[in-house]
Amino acid sequence: AATPAAAGTGTAAPLLQPLSPPGVAADRVLVCFPYAAGNPLAFRPLAEALAARGVAVLAVALPGHDPGRPEPLADLDEVARRVVAALRAAAPGEVLLWGHCVGAALAVEVTRLLAAAGSPPARLFLGGKLLRDAADIDASIAEVRALDEAGVVDWLVGQTGFTDLDGLDAGHTSALVAAFRHDALGSHTYLRDRLDPLADRPLTVPVTVVLAADDPLTAAPGDAPAAWRRIAADVTLAEIDGGGHYFCRTRAGEVADLVAGAGPAMPRDSRPGEDHV
Repeated sequence: AATPAAAGTGTAAPLLQPLSPPGVAADRVLVCFPYAAGNPLAFRPLAEALAARGVAVLAVALPGHDPGRPEPLADLDEVARRVVAALRAAAPGEVLLWGHCVGAALAVEVTRLLAAAGSPPARLFLGGKLLRDAADIDASIAEVRALDEAGVVDWLVGQTGFTDLDGLDAGHTSALVAAFRHDALGSHTYLRDRLDPLADRPLTVPVTVVLAADDPLTAAPGDAPAAWRRIAADVTLAEIDGGGHYFCRTRAGEVADLVAGAGPAMPRDSRPGEDHV
């Protein structure tokens, strides 16, 4: 929507799509990484809600995810490098990151690269995503690989309430399923293979794990912050009482309150009464 002239021409869409209404003045920006097969429009309600709270929103348009613009899919590391380059060139001020479900892995890698470059984000939000152990991740990889196209569609609709398939013809549905496989396998593989290296040098950026009470994909969260503390030093949990798996869209106002109210973390030794992990 941001570059209609490029549609149908084979021209690559800009990686970072601005979603805030015109005229929004903000010194903070939330960069959103979509779920598997997702696109920037999933975050438009959140952008509208955050505009009134002084936070601008950019969403990552993953290569190869727009059925109307032929473009090859790109692997997670390549996209992460491109996002970091785009953010550093734009110098948007204080940056917050939101990775939703499968998008969490890409958000983690962008956080790591930004921190290594000396410009870490102020906070990383991980929405609708639990960090499993390597065996569980391997099981998820096997499940994705075993599903045929109809199985992927059934899983998306039945398990997550995915609506982006509505109105798509067979060709576009196949492209979306291919994007789903690519995103899910890339995310699972990243988290499985980088668990030990990330644990050796954990992220110092504060992390907020955001879960919805009725999300079927996080129905048994256990101690979600403890799991993510394997790769990040400072992790807290925020819970939303509903909204399903795509609560960043269905509960945009509550998510906006959470994002806008998040400031830089206090130094750990200055937090009264907190147990150090």
